[in-house]
Amino acid sequence: MKNESFAQEFLELDGLPALAEAAKELSGNALAYCLAALDKAVSYDIGWEAISDEVVERLLGLIRIEQNGARRTNVCVCVCVAMLDLLNHGAEDTDADAILMRKIINSVLRFAAKFISKNNKTFEMVVKALETNGVKDGIDPFEPILSCLSFSDLDTQTNALVLINAMIGGAATAGLPPPPALMKLKPTLQKHIDIKHEDFRRQLYIYQQRDLQRYDTLRAQVHPLIHHSLTHSMHAAYRSTDTARLQPYNKSNPDHEAQLMLLWKMVFPDVQLESRVSEQWKKMGFQGTDPATDFRGMGLLGLQNLMYFAETYPEIFRKIVKEQSSRSDLVR
Repeated sequence: MKNESFAQEFLELDGLPALAEAAKELSGNALAYCLAALDKAVSYDIGWEAISDEVVERLLGLIRIEQNGARRTNVCVCVCVAMLDLLNHGAEDTDADAILMRKIINSVLRFAAKFISKNNKTFEMVVKALETNGVKDGIDPFEPILSCLSFSDLDTQTNALVLINAMIGGAATAGLPPPPALMKLKPTLQKHIDIKHEDFRRQLYIYQQRDLQRYDTLRAQVHPLIHHSLTHSMHAAYRSTDTARLQPYNKSNPDHEAQLMLLWKMVFPDVQLESRVSEQWKKMGFQGTDPATDFRGMGLLGLQNLMYFAETYPEIFRKIVKEQSSRSDLVR
């Protein structure tokens, strides 16, 4: 498949469906070679329409996670869980079975990410396959993919994150919310923040961007004025923190005020704000009764950061606010 002219002719002769069907029956080294070829073949954008739900389910089913947390692949190559533990804990990958298993996992991850990008149908096929396999194994559908982020092998971590980003992007293209399990990875990814692997860092950046886009969409749905602001005058500000910092908070601007009111609803959804200028703001940590005065230093960026924190880490934010509210020097 590395030879483009050969690959073109092979695929025009319905080679991709043949490879996919073969992957349903093969095992061991034959399966690994088949998957590597399938990964390359799907990149040429010829014949992928013939890949069936059954094939996708089989391929994604090659990654398994035991209920006790030990990882394995269901590839019929007589590889025990200990071999994946060898990979997972950073030991030398000298065992042939462990190396084979890594090749299979990475080929499946790469294939699935490319397949999802084809159209909405392929995205739905992958999600359906994960859900079906999850029911069979009694686990969360996305757990096998997420478990790959814990491997010591950087290629596996990177390919897993590529697939996760592809799934989030596929959901957005289909007009669907991203799978919740894929949007709760900050604690896991924060452990990898110092990794120098260029491809992994690129995927980490893409994940962060998608998370911010999801947040912007949420705000647009909550208040139409915010959507107007984001799609016009504030769009450039979000791409440049310096620009946002230099944009002062203006309480005469209805967009700014709408965001401030949304912040209150995020933090105190069941508490009515008595008035725009109120002692209640002190419960959130503002110095005075008018929070606008606290944004003089950071401008609109200060408010945006608070909103992001409140939406992304609600429990931590509310805990901080609760501690602030218990201060004896606050005027009730």
